[in-house]
Amino acid sequence: MQSLYVILLLIVVLTGMVAVYLWQREKKYFAGADVTQAEVIGHQSITDDDDVSLLYRPRYRYEYHGQVYQGESMGYSSIKQHEVGQIIPIYVQRDQPHQSILKGRTTESPLRVFRYVMLALMGGALFLLASFAVVNSLV
Repeated sequence: MQSLYVILLLIVVLTGMVAVYLWQREKKYFAGADVTQAEVIGHQSITDDDDVSLLYRPRYRYEYHGQVYQGESMGYSSIKQHEVGQIIPIYVQRDQPHQSILKGRTTESPLRVFRYVMLALMGGALFLLASFAVVNSLV
């Protein structure tokens, strides 16, 4: 039983360390980015695995320091959230302006999504650890 405690505690510590690391990387990413405006120029669409749902992601064009770039959202949506011609805010990396992320979309940051997964794992492991401790104290 003690080895189970050690394993769960190790999971909590490791996922906590990964979550903090990802949080720091994300902070660094956004600290090295500028906010600018982009124009939606179209949508990429795909169907999911069962060929039933149509998913969209916007493609956009932006100018940064006199150079024109194109980008696309990292996440898909079941509805078109942006119309062609719409102006949307984006984050552009200062040192790599060809890299951009839509502003305000949690799902746009893979680091943020992965961090939430790590925190969920850590919470689950803590819950199991506490549950085993309570059951063990009752026995």
